[in-house]
Amino acid sequence: MKNSIENIENKFWESFVLLQNRWFNQVFSSRNYIVNIFPKQYNLKKYKNNYEKYLNVHKNIPKIIEFNFDDNYFVQEKIQNIQDDWASNKNIEIFFWKYLENIFNYSDIKNIQNNISEIFIKKIYTIYLNENNINNKKYLAELINTIKNNSEIFQVDYENIIHWDLSDSNILYNGEHFYLIDLENISDFDLYYDLVSFDYFVGKNNSNIYTKIFSKNNKVFSQNRYNINKDFFTFIHKNNLWNLI
Repeated sequence: MKNSIENIENKFWESFVLLQNRWFNQVFSSRNYIVNIFPKQYNLKKYKNNYEKYLNVHKNIPKIIEFNFDDNYFVQEKIQNIQDDWASNKNIEIFFWKYLENIFNYSDIKNIQNNISEIFIKKIYTIYLNENNINNKKYLAELINTIKNNSEIFQVDYENIIHWDLSDSNILYNGEHFYLIDLENISDFDLYYDLVSFDYFVGKNNSNIYTKIFSKNNKVFSQNRYNINKDFFTFIHKNNLWNLI
């Protein structure tokens, strides 16, 4: 790790300091760059694919300057003057106007062939098969039945390329633009999942904001679909079951 940082410092002519030491990766920061270093077993090429795929939908992503697959790190431009605690109602609305508009525009040209309710059920059933707690198994079975009984609300197929870990900490705001970071978990799934993920971490239901933005884009916001995604997300998060999905 030390040698990798020394090599990066020599290449970019800047000193890097440890910004975060997370369970999964280490993040270093300099004046102009951020370095993400991953364990050897992590497939950095998958991250690169996620980054390129996500750029098709969202343009405000810090530019990745270099991928180094030998030492398993990438170097990313640093967004300056980041504002903490930016998630006021006004800023949340500004962010999601662009976020959802990007998704809706991309959906219009994407040839979607999957049934999102079937994908949903398969994900839940995978967790169900690996679950030993009888109460959890019962809850998951009920959730599957809820989706089956409400299949009509999934007819409008909002499957898309979603962040999968959308939170206020993964959205940077510099007072002018918002930027999305941490693209490890990019996935094709229901866009409502990102909405409930964000709301979970900010501790607030923003359905009224989503309803307004959906309507402006000639879409109907389904509170029931939101609630189903919320139940699913909350269960995964509280039981630390990310590795099963």
